[in-house]
Amino acid sequence: MKGSIKKRGTKWSYIVDVGFDENGKRKQKTKSGFRTKAEAQAACNELINQINKGQYVEEKRMTLEEYLLLWLKDYAKPNMRQTSYDLREVLITKRIIPALGKYEIQKITPHQISKFYVELNEKGLSQEYNTVFIHFYALLLKER
Repeated sequence: MKGSIKKRGTKWSYIVDVGFDENGKRKQKTKSGFRTKAEAQAACNELINQINKGQYVEEKRMTLEEYLLLWLKDYAKPNMRQTSYDLREVLITKRIIPALGKYEIQKITPHQISKFYVELNEKGLSQEYNTVFIHFYALLLKER
């Protein structure tokens, strides 16, 4: 996957194909306002990297549940050992989705996530679950 960099007036912009909609129509992400070509290229590369890793979230009102189920299917399943995948699947489907799944990703606050983490720790999570949860937390903050 690659993006295009263009100069528009005094600013630089990029455009990247981000997939297809339900009708098979190509979807693109455009962002402008970069002072230099290098800044636009770096931002473009970051977006492409997120897409390739299955971490890109469209700016639609996607819930955490929708995002995590897509992440499990498109990124975790093909890229993780089965035991690692199973651990994440259990944490996501049994703990995270019931507690936070209904919220839109962009509206989840760090306070909500921290509060949820404290509640899980009070229930006595294993060290493995703590590690996975910290990974989830970092991933979610990056998506916001």
